[in-house]
Amino acid sequence: MMRTIIYMIGFGWGGLWVFDLMYNPYFVNGYHLNRMTSIWIFAIAGLVYAIVEYKIWRRGQTQNEQKAT
Repeated sequence: MMRTIIYMIGFGWGGLWVFDLMYNPYFVNGYHLNRMTSIWIFAIAGLVYAIVEYKIWRRGQTQNEQKAT
């Protein structure tokens, strides 16, 4: 659970960084872009990443238990 929160915060901060890196204020105002949209999209990507990582970890753990028996 804690890893998921860390991934979401980290990816959200990364989304803010990418948004500021890619778009200048003229472009943001001209197309009415919102920084929060970028943060949310990247935070959701972090959530998906955490879920996939957990599923892969659990699959590996299950396979190790089956090999032990």
